[in-house]
Amino acid sequence: MAAEFRFAALAALFFFGISSVLAQEDNTGDDKVRTALPSEHLALLAKNAVKFTLPNGLRVIFYRRTHSPIFSSQIWVKAGGVNEVPGQTGVFHLLEHMAFKGTRAVGTRDWPQEKRLLERYEQVLDELERYDAAALKEELRHLQEKLAALQVTDEFSNIYRTRGASGLNAATSKEYTMYMVSLPASEFELWCWMESERLLHPVFRQFYKERDVVLEERRMRTDDNPGGRVFESLLAAAYWVHPNRLPIIGWREDLQRLRTRHVEAAHRQYYRADNIVISLVGDLDVERIRMLMEKYFGRLPEPAGVIPPLGQEEPLQQGERRVEVVFDAEPRLVLAYHKPGHPDPDHAVFAVLQSLLSDGRSSLLHRRLIQEKHLAISEFAAEMPGELYPSLLVLGATPRRVVSNERVLAEIVDVVRDLQNRFLPEAEVAAAKKRLRTQMLQDLSSNYGLARFLARGELLFGRFETQLDFYLSTDAVTALDIQRVARRYLVPENRTIVMLRKSEKGKRAWHE
Repeated sequence: MAAEFRFAALAALFFFGISSVLAQEDNTGDDKVRTALPSEHLALLAKNAVKFTLPNGLRVIFYRRTHSPIFSSQIWVKAGGVNEVPGQTGVFHLLEHMAFKGTRAVGTRDWPQEKRLLERYEQVLDELERYDAAALKEELRHLQEKLAALQVTDEFSNIYRTRGASGLNAATSKEYTMYMVSLPASEFELWCWMESERLLHPVFRQFYKERDVVLEERRMRTDDNPGGRVFESLLAAAYWVHPNRLPIIGWREDLQRLRTRHVEAAHRQYYRADNIVISLVGDLDVERIRMLMEKYFGRLPEPAGVIPPLGQEEPLQQGERRVEVVFDAEPRLVLAYHKPGHPDPDHAVFAVLQSLLSDGRSSLLHRRLIQEKHLAISEFAAEMPGELYPSLLVLGATPRRVVSNERVLAEIVDVVRDLQNRFLPEAEVAAAKKRLRTQMLQDLSSNYGLARFLARGELLFGRFETQLDFYLSTDAVTALDIQRVARRYLVPENRTIVMLRKSEKGKRAWHE
């Protein structure tokens, strides 16, 4: 269960594998699938995916595959880091963790008694905020002991494991939270009950213990991690207004102040039927799916009111921004350019541009920085942190020990300048598009990968078919498009640079 950064460029990678996947697993059994053109395979995917909406607004997408008696499920909620506000950052990631703590029926030996104790626990914490009293602290300790005796740790996960589950996990991003698991097809009704119960009747037990787990996760991944420090600094510098600047895992000070009521409020406001998409891929019967989804998930109440709009647009950047991070680690650097997201037509051009820059040993950054100039030990290019709102094209590298950040930066800027001034051979652009299409073939061939593809498109863009359109757009990108986009967006006034410099303490220790 970890915060997930999934870059927009990877979205295009799902599509090339459709031809071989559908040829093997199309539920129609039509031989035409095996001989159709790639564009026809895209149409077959859209045709064979079954989509329906429950009366309460919850959307379900199903694709049948019968090669093995299992199914993969994904539940996507349109709630993530961008929906948070300063002072309560990290609430959705913590909510993701708490979703595994069980329900009124799972994870407890006596729910009515546990409920009374949980309510009193929160009351004591409120009283302790007003005045520090030894008696209150002692009562809190006794409440913890009583709750521990009533709570069954990990019962939710253990039920799944005893029924043959695999891949039980969850992830939080800037724009969504997702929950996933694969099970034998015979356990589909159990899955319906388990998942609908944790949407309907979650119990956020062991909250403060789990909050400490997340604080430790933040320490390991950000506070004590040079890469985490650099990327947190990058987002905070590149975005001044938009909530993309806030860390998904949350600021440490915010996490320390979060209470159970904050997570409960976030769940009530965003975990509503019309804000959820469920995707299912595997050996299931569509009529049974309809019946059981209505029986269990139809219990979610019809939403009342509206989800508040984001309403915070990032102003145009009007000058280069630079940040230095001092840390006891070897130097590294990143530079980011603001870019458009969906549905801007240049969104697809950036997917190809990212592949050109850093996707394999023949990519531009790898050739220049590692193979030819021997300046860096690693390089990368990625689109982040999301897709629903204008995001960033991020380029980065870790210099060799004797090479400075500034020297590597100059070379990366020179690669960008070449893109602006040199007309790339179409063969090179075609190779980048092929890398894009090939890279996600394995993911699409899995039930998990296809379930993710269906849910992601439906939740983020309103219809999963949007991703099929995106495939056609990336396939149509030309060298002229690459040059045009590089000239428009990859300019100094639109970039943010973050460099990690080794602390003097670290330098002294290394020399000693």
